[in-house]
Amino acid sequence: MEHRRKNCFKGTLAGVCMLALAAGSAESTQAYFTWQDSVVNVLTVGGLQLDLKEPEWDPEDGDGKGMIPGDTVYKNPTVRNQTEESLGGICYLRMQMRILDASGEQITDEDRLALIRNTIYYDNTYTGTFTQKGVGEKLVEGRTPGYSLAELAVIDHINPLFAENTEESAPGKVVYDYLGTAGDGRMSPGEEAVLFTSIVVPTDWEAAELELLGDFTLEISASGVQAVGFASGKEAFAAAAEKTAAQNGNPQTAQAGKQEQEDAQE
Repeated sequence: MEHRRKNCFKGTLAGVCMLALAAGSAESTQAYFTWQDSVVNVLTVGGLQLDLKEPEWDPEDGDGKGMIPGDTVYKNPTVRNQTEESLGGICYLRMQMRILDASGEQITDEDRLALIRNTIYYDNTYTGTFTQKGVGEKLVEGRTPGYSLAELAVIDHINPLFAENTEESAPGKVVYDYLGTAGDGRMSPGEEAVLFTSIVVPTDWEAAELELLGDFTLEISASGVQAVGFASGKEAFAAAAEKTAAQNGNPQTAQAGKQEQEDAQE
């Protein structure tokens, strides 16, 4: 029987999702998810106003708790460009997902990271928004039975409007550049974008997978740079990095950002 857990997000910024997935015994494949409250960082340059919310996710109402293989929960980290058009609010957007262990350190084990990333999915039929909860047709919250790895293989992990930036990413830290609906990487005032929509524990997973997963945290943040004066997001973020480094008195980093900006212009 299908059911949908009640959700009610509180606050103005999305919380950090702590997914504590513990292994069961050899006779059991049960796992559980818990949540730890934290503020997500939203950094902007150039007078922008970006907000990040997750209307679907409310740990106080049980979201992410008591999950077992086969469970599906909606989780929709969504960024909206709140800048007024009169301020020239078109921007380049990046989102970052840090995957941390129970002590707050970035996880570097590649096998473990692969399993963790295989709990994150994007359903392009999902109807939720920056301010409202929704439903999905491909991944239905609370569906019984859940979804197998074979069923999940045809579903994207991340919204195709984002692309992983391999130059900026590292083990335990994944950086995603927004490509934009027009393919130019720009986000207009009033525009919003969701990184993913669902957390799924595949029905196939057993004690071995759950033991490798252990306890982990997904820490999601967003940053933006005003698009005016820049030909690409790479150029814009390189300039922002240069400015930040100069302000912090780090000439080496500032020079690296300057060189990246010049390379992007060639």
